[in-house]
Amino acid sequence: MFGKDFDASNSLNGEAMEILRGLLQKLRTKPASPEDWTKAANPQHWNLQQIAQAKRDVVARYAGVFSAANLEQLDRDTILGFLKFQNNQHWYGLDRLGGRLTADIPRLREALRLLVDENKPLRERLNQLRPPAGPPFLAGLGRALITGILQVTYPERYGVLNNVAERALKHLRLWPQGIENASEAEVYEVVNQLLLRLASELETDLWTLDYLWWYLAPNDPPTSANQRGAIPTPRSSSIPHPSRLVLPSGLNISMEDAEARMLRFCQQEYDYYDRIPDMAPNRIEPIDVMVTIAMNSFVNNATMVRLVHRGLAGQCDSIMDRIPVHADLLTFDPQLKEFEQLIHAAVQARQVLVPVATKVLHRKRRGFIPMLDNVVMGH
Repeated sequence: MFGKDFDASNSLNGEAMEILRGLLQKLRTKPASPEDWTKAANPQHWNLQQIAQAKRDVVARYAGVFSAANLEQLDRDTILGFLKFQNNQHWYGLDRLGGRLTADIPRLREALRLLVDENKPLRERLNQLRPPAGPPFLAGLGRALITGILQVTYPERYGVLNNVAERALKHLRLWPQGIENASEAEVYEVVNQLLLRLASELETDLWTLDYLWWYLAPNDPPTSANQRGAIPTPRSSSIPHPSRLVLPSGLNISMEDAEARMLRFCQQEYDYYDRIPDMAPNRIEPIDVMVTIAMNSFVNNATMVRLVHRGLAGQCDSIMDRIPVHADLLTFDPQLKEFEQLIHAAVQARQVLVPVATKVLHRKRRGFIPMLDNVVMGH
């Protein structure tokens, strides 16, 4: 079943292939982004030519950086640069891993040297980096970054497997069956063969295929149709088109302007919350409470910081041990049982209600705990 014995052709279905071909055709005929596309507020503005150009630029810039011959020269600034979307032009969110990845540069070089060593079987390399039992070789080097680096270094051989890709493949009923109890290395071997077969059938490349998942990964809980196994066709908004955002306040602007405004806001706020590394994923530390002031938590004096930190740590640390750092709310806990228990425990702490609890816990489990402040809940 696993590895080279997996038959990817059995995983393809006509409905999914039709959807993917339709998306490629829309991207093929879509006009180029009217703005400087390398700085576009949302890469979904790009067309197929721009996606291909991004691949050429990134591979030319970074394939050599991650080659075994050059890893000894890899420095902190280079890896931090690669993690930023404006440089890798493909993946958001990798930059939040920077603190952990660069804490030990010699160890990082050793990990990457192992990863790109084609003289060793892929499964052997991945099992060393992400052992089936025990801690990872290097904190922060998970499947999203591992497969992203493989894609940039060997673009025709390795596809990307991250949460977005997994959700999209499951949404299309392309996710391989029977791999629930497999190791990370075994899962990637199987999925990579599937990605190679998909790219071949669609007459595209692995970079572009990974781009398609952004349109298809569901962000909402499954509907009854999804639960019955139907594949919804992409909504008309899958490929953005000119439209406007109208708010009760009277604000009336185009969606492109709204996205650009949101991006500017996020860039300004990033340094004060998201950029501050989480050095203890299974424990609530004082810094996790203090940085929430940037999110308007009103935990804004020493007494409150101590009170909230001690209360949340006492209530939540033991529960977080059960929830993987990269847990995804839709796939890890679709019935919200662990979510409910964690939030219930958090609000038992003095001076802690849902807004403060989620602003702290979001740092610990970013794909599992969304920020639910009064603005969001009121809306």
